[in-house]
Order: sequence, then C-alpha cells, then structure tokens
Amino acid sequence: MAARSLNRLRNAKPAWTRGRLRFWKTAGLSRHAHVVASPELPRATRVTSTSARSRVFVEQACAARGNRYFRIEAAVRCDLSAPAEAGGGVLCVQALDARGRVLDECVTAPIRRSSAGVSVRAYYETPKETSRLRVRVGIDRAEGWLDLIEASLLSILEPEWRSHPVAIPAPQESLPPPRIARRIALVTEDARRALAGALRSALGGAADPPTVDVVPSSCARAEIGQFDALLLADERPPRAAASLGALIRLAEERTVVISLPAFAALAPKSLRVRTVEQPDDPLHAYVATSSPATRGFALHDAFSFGWPGRTPGSFAQHQFTRTAPLKQFCEKHGLLPLLKSLGNTDAASDRLVALHRPSPRGGLFVLDLLPLESSPSTLGETAPLMTLLLNILALRESGLGQYAVPVRTEADFRALIREMPVRFGCCTLHENDVPSEQLRSQILSIERSPDEGGGDRPAPDRPTVVVRSGLTGGDMESVYAAWAYFRMLVRMTPHVCPYAAALACAMRLVWQPLCAPWERADGFRRSGGPARPEAAAELERFLSARKSRLLAVIDLAARPAGQVRLMAPEWNRQERRILAWLPRLWESLGPGEACVWSTAPGADPADRDGFAWRRFKPAIEQVEDATVFDDATHGLARQAGAALWRLEIPGGGADFVAQSIERTNLGATLLEQVVGLHYGLIAVNRRAHTVEFPPFAPVAPGEALIIPARDAVLEGVAEPA
Repeated sequence: MAARSLNRLRNAKPAWTRGRLRFWKTAGLSRHAHVVASPELPRATRVTSTSARSRVFVEQACAARGNRYFRIEAAVRCDLSAPAEAGGGVLCVQALDARGRVLDECVTAPIRRSSAGVSVRAYYETPKETSRLRVRVGIDRAEGWLDLIEASLLSILEPEWRSHPVAIPAPQESLPPPRIARRIALVTEDARRALAGALRSALGGAADPPTVDVVPSSCARAEIGQFDALLLADERPPRAAASLGALIRLAEERTVVISLPAFAALAPKSLRVRTVEQPDDPLHAYVATSSPATRGFALHDAFSFGWPGRTPGSFAQHQFTRTAPLKQFCEKHGLLPLLKSLGNTDAASDRLVALHRPSPRGGLFVLDLLPLESSPSTLGETAPLMTLLLNILALRESGLGQYAVPVRTEADFRALIREMPVRFGCCTLHENDVPSEQLRSQILSIERSPDEGGGDRPAPDRPTVVVRSGLTGGDMESVYAAWAYFRMLVRMTPHVCPYAAALACAMRLVWQPLCAPWERADGFRRSGGPARPEAAAELERFLSARKSRLLAVIDLAARPAGQVRLMAPEWNRQERRILAWLPRLWESLGPGEACVWSTAPGADPADRDGFAWRRFKPAIEQVEDATVFDDATHGLARQAGAALWRLEIPGGGADFVAQSIERTNLGATLLEQVVGLHYGLIAVNRRAHTVEFPPFAPVAPGEALIIPARDAVLEGVAEPA
C-alpha cells in the first residue's frame, strides 16, 4: 500500500488550486503574516512574516483516538531570524477532545535556516480523551519565510527504537582491538557517491585524519592492496572480489565492508536478498551479537536502519531471505549475525541485515551503508550506523557511553531503577514502599564495592557525595549519563570497575536519578520545567538519617550549546585544586574524539545548513556563578561546608537517542573524573595506547590511575604541569 494512502492529512504536498489551499486552514494571518503558494516550488506553500511577534500557521485536523501513537513529519525549508531562541519555524500537534478543546500541545524546537530542506520528525502518543488531532506548521515569533513542502500524520503501533538501560555490556576497552584503518577505499562505479563526502567530513577534524579515496570497481587486487579498509558499497562486487574466495582472502588482511546485494551475488545458490519497504515508519535493526563493532550498544538495542524507498514516503531495507542454505552457508564460512531487522510485521522482523566474519588482521562485514547517504531528519537517525561503521574501522575510541532510548513513562523509569539493587548487591535503594506509578523520588546509594559480596552490612562512616540528575523536565542526557556512570561502578566479576573498592572505602556515593517530572520529548521541544520540591525534601531526610558528613553535591545537566562546562559558586582551596587537575585529566584521559551530526560548537542549532558530520571533543569551560545554586539542597550543602558543582554537557535537542552514546560518554566521564578528584585523583585509560601523565607512571590501556588525596603531589608539594 502506498504511503500516501496511510497519511491522515489530505493534500499532503500542499498545492494550490484556483487560488485556494485545499483542506488546509490558516491561523494568525495579519498585515504582517501571509500564506501564499510558494513562488519557487510548484507544490508547496509559503508562510511569510515581517514581524518577530507574528505567529502564523497552516493547519489541518483529522479524527484520532486516544492512547495511540503517531509519527508526525513536515518537510520544510526556511530563512528566518528571531530575537529569541524559541523563535523560528515549528511543527506543532494539538490533541483535541470531542468539544474541540485543546487537551495537550507539543511543539518542535525551532528551525531558522534550511536552504535544501529538512524533515522535522516527531512521535506523539494521544491522551486518553483525544477525539481529533490538529497539525500545524508555520512561523512562531520570527521574521522571514518558510516553505511547507510536505506533511504527514501516520498511525503506528509504537516507535521501534529501544535500548536496555539496566544491561551492562562488557567494558568497551576489554574487547579485542580491531585493526585501525589509516587508508580507506570506497570502491564504486559512482565517483560522486555521498558516502565518500560523509566519511571525509566525519574523519577530517582529527589531528592525523585517515585518508578516504574513491577507487573504481574495475581496479585489480594489486591496486587496492595498499588500503587498510575497503568499502564495497555497490550492488555488484568489484573486480578484485569477483569470487567468494577472493573476497575472503581480501578480508584476511584488512577490513572489508560489502553490501548485501554484492555479497549475495557471490553465492547465488545459498544467498537471496529481498528489499522490504515499510510505509508508515522507518525500518530498524537490532544488535544480534556483542563484538568490537557494536561497542556502545547492548544486545538487542534497536536503531533506525533504512533509506528512502521507491514508493514516496516509504522506507527500504535489504534483508537476507531466511532459508536452510543461508544457515548452512554461514556455518561453513564462519559468518556470525551482527544485526537483525525490526519492522512492523513478523515477516519483516528477525531477518539478517548484517553479518561479520572476524579475522586477526581485519574482518569481513556484510552491511549496507546506504542509510549514511540519506539526509537525516531532526531526530538524526543515521548517527548510530555511523558509530557502528567507525567501530568497524577502529576509528572511534571506547568510553562509558551507551545507546539509550528513554522509556515511555516515569513509572517505567522508576521500575527500572528498582531493578538496580536486585541485580547488583552493592546498591541500596531508598524510596517509599508504594507502586512505581506513585513514586516521586528515589535515592540510590553504593554502600560497598561489587567484590565485597552480598549481605546487608552497614557501610562504615564515610563522607557522602551526592549526584543529582534530571533537574529539569526532559533532560534525558543527564539521567542516562549518570546511569552509565553508576552502572560502571557496580560491574561484577570479571569486569569489576578497577577503582570501585578504593572509592567505596573513601566515600559513600548517592544518586538521585530524577528530580523533575519525567518527560520523553520524542522529537518535540522539552519543557525544561523545574524539579519537584519533594525531591529536595526527600534528599534532606535521607542525609539527616545517615548523619554522614556531606562532602559534595554534584548536579549534572544538559544545555543546548555544544560545550562542556564546570560551574561552582566560588573557588576555594578544594575547588581550585580540582580546577587545576581536571583540564589535564580531561585532555589526556577523558573521552576521545567523537563523530556527531551537528553544527559547529557554539553555532546556532536552529541553522540546519550548518549541520555536518564533525569530529567533536569539547574542552571544559570553567565558570564561577553562584546564581545557579539556589535550591534547598544547595542551602543544605552550604551549611555543611560541602563543595557545590554543576556539570553541563551538550544536549537539549531532538536527537538525543541518535547521539546518546557520545553524550552519555561525556557526562559519565566527567562525573568519573570530578568524583575521583574528591577522592584524590581517579581516571581510566580507555584508549588503545599507553598515556603519559607525569608526574605519575604511564597508564596502560584499560588501567586506572588511582592516587589518594594524601599523595604529596595532590597536597601541593608539586603542582600539575
């Protein structure tokens, strides 16, 4: 069935007939705001505004039932200016009851510039009393023009993306390191393929970037033997891999990535590939095997994995047909499943969409790279596949980040937090004994190290460090980054955190995971609402009952600017010592360079023309500002003489899920180092090479630097270089 037949919106490509815009209404027209046919695009509508106070939209309503999921999308291009960050082009959905009253309204983050056009995509679950949905696209408090190219409202079962936040994969640095690709060849008949530009952009910001060459498919094996990695992205195998044996021999000495159709062409009797199209939502893939290629993902994590289909509005994916010869072929040649499909039907799900065959000097990966050649929507769907490819090429450094899809409700989140002490005996959960639907505050503490065994032994009297996350509505970055840090601390044998015992002997770590109401934005603008007052009250009661000296309160938060900030109300002796060491730790033993689809650091996130694949490793900006430390918990900390910190990481956009591995890595690593500096000095080398960190001994890969506070260097006998 064609996608347009599933679209609830009529005249989805809003064309004008005899001077009228059929099926669409206008709102907010004035002498400063107009709606006309686009003068540049034949089937598009232009919204214009000459006043930054104008709010002008085209809108359409249709019947809808409650407790249903919808994918809402608008393809737009615009050139707007606004005096405030909230102004620009927006997509808005309103849920209406039977009497036409607005039950709920969600608005996307604004876009102020997009020359080529961008798809603004969001997901929405209707409130129970919903009778109709109204979709609006237009200009909100900005000047300029916006072209609406196409809009869609499609009913879906639910979004297919998913993650497993309580799962703890093996530490990324413990996996065998693949061969680092320094010279990469894209072997193709089309020298203008977008994949080459995407890779060059993704790798170009490195200090010593790998080379990416485009090589014709007619090249002989001798001509491509100089490369560390080959990307065979066409649908036919190249001359150098004209047989299955030749391909396997190539992959013994280097990393080879080949498309599913090209690989199937080498064994037509055993392999068949079909193209599946899905009209209502992007096709996904889930992780089927833990390997170096899937660093940052847990088993069965699912992410968007498809490209535009032949039918307008549909999404396509290549899948191996499930047959007995396929199974026998994989067993014979040592091919392991890497990714499997996830669609909205059983027939489109659980099919192989990626295979791998490891080898000591490289490996063979059967994987389509077509999604990387499609422009992502505002949700940034292609980022997980780019992470996977960089893992395959060994061009992404490991870290603490983990793929994260926020759960639907606060009750679901509270229930997952309740699983932590069940799975990990060193955790203790402090909460009211009520159903998870009624919980408004939880406090998790680590009372001992994971290798101390079970039991309910009370922790010795140690100072307490409090970490708070989710301080504003919709701040998923801080919640999942803090969760990644605390999961790392409670790892069990054989992957126990190398410094967990030292830290547990020196302090009690306390985490308040969610202070504000839960809010899963799903592509819409986050409310940024304040924390609940009872969160501070619960924390105060907890600390009073423990009668433990409060050492520090650390708030973790996300902010839209692509920067990392360390904030304190004032710089006293303890803060100055931490400020002296942290930049060196961050540079030498902090997160490595990441690849993100974003604007340049500090640039306007509403300028979609500025988006590109970029290498990204933000420096730490240190800010002294007492105004952000103004709630009851901060007052309690001041009375106790505790240190106050606010750690800010990039976030706040619609693309958190797509960028979650890199953003949680930033937050978790920053927490690790700041908490470690309250112990003395703690950092872990998660890089593939030994790191020099004078005046201390070199730190080998996977090893931890653990220096107690009484060390002479930290006490000021020597200053950090």
